[in-house]
Amino acid sequence: MKKIWDVIVIGGGQAGLAAGYYLQRKGLDYLILEANEHAAGSWPHYYDSLKLFSSARYSSLPGKKFPGDPDHYPLKAEVIDYLVEYKNHFNLTVMVNQMVLSIKSKAKVFEILTESGETFHAQTIINATGSFNKPNIPLIKGQESFLGRTIHSSEYRNPEPFINQRVIVAGSRNSAVQIAIELAESGKTTLAVRKPVQLIRQRFLGKDLHFWIRTAGIDTFPFWRFGKEPPSPIKNRCLVLSMKME
Repeated sequence: MKKIWDVIVIGGGQAGLAAGYYLQRKGLDYLILEANEHAAGSWPHYYDSLKLFSSARYSSLPGKKFPGDPDHYPLKAEVIDYLVEYKNHFNLTVMVNQMVLSIKSKAKVFEILTESGETFHAQTIINATGSFNKPNIPLIKGQESFLGRTIHSSEYRNPEPFINQRVIVAGSRNSAVQIAIELAESGKTTLAVRKPVQLIRQRFLGKDLHFWIRTAGIDTFPFWRFGKEPPSPIKNRCLVLSMKME
């Protein structure tokens, strides 16, 4: 007889693990399916030097504080360790190496087929996959005649392949600026933006920016009513173009 889970969560990153935490508290029969070999979502695939825009104090998942100085800004490796420990601490039900290929609705039950050939059934599905695996790569006029290498920020790991090269980083979000600053130390780097980059002080009067956002209530303000997105610590929307120096 096939097992039918109350809930199956697709994705074992921070959103999927947080969902699992609450499902477990409610006593529901749930399962988290993670495509990678660890319950850390897309974090192992981000660039090596990535640093959170929010301090550890504001980067915790429900039920467990982020370790270390609450005012420090965690690095990629710290986040991965925290997510793995979070899963282990609460003994969340996670199956790794389960890339979901398809979901079908049959007789009021969802049927989930994974790349490993396994089939799962659930009454409810929570999609916590994020957008990292489907990056938005814009088409730039004349790009087809560009003789250099074109990559998305999701493919960038470190500046080593770009030493002594001329590089253009397109975008002004956090990831674009962080990558451009790192590349500038090893080659000629240009940051291409539509509008001048507006730098915001990370700390004001000794407090992290997120402290003031929370104090002012901006973090819960309904931006969607005005067609705007709320502030987000991390975005992967930059296009990196590289060419060897002449």
